[in-house]
Amino acid sequence: MIKAILDERASLLFQARKGGIGAEIGVHEGGFSKRILQYAQPEKLYLIDPWQYQPDLEGSLYGGSGLNQEILDARYAQVQKRFAKQCTSGRVNLLRMDSLAALAHVEDNSLDFVYIDGDHRYPAVRADLNGWFNKVKPGGHIMVDDYRSTGWWGTDVIRACNEFLIERPVELDTKIGSQIAFKKHNHTTP
Repeated sequence: MIKAILDERASLLFQARKGGIGAEIGVHEGGFSKRILQYAQPEKLYLIDPWQYQPDLEGSLYGGSGLNQEILDARYAQVQKRFAKQCTSGRVNLLRMDSLAALAHVEDNSLDFVYIDGDHRYPAVRADLNGWFNKVKPGGHIMVDDYRSTGWWGTDVIRACNEFLIERPVELDTKIGSQIAFKKHNHTTP
């Protein structure tokens, strides 16, 4: 089951332009970040995660009981170590902050792709989609994980993505399992 989900996620990366600039929202331990570097081969990759304990997310996969700030600090240290070489070379830029705060660190229309796998609650997914839309170049991809209703978030991700598709100048590019990718139109106005 886990291998199938990882394969779904990895197959979405073939939509990303090789050698481009990308961002991952929701890094956790960096497992998928490694696959992004391997398959999409970006020139630069922003890895964005607050690694901050949030009691209101205890029902989520990464907020389960027993989790605390000390564990999240250790996960961040693990990610720093895992990508130390890429951070030193400038290929990876770790941003330990909320995804919306990270918007200030990325130029508008600079990303070839963004992969969103952060807070799965409806307001957060909407905010990520709309905020990161402006950071993606025309013709670039906005990819989202967990486009399904079987998780603790219910239909929040589906609803936010469906509204985004209607409201923004994007088209549905790919849907593989619980992965979805939108392509930003080449002639966009925010």
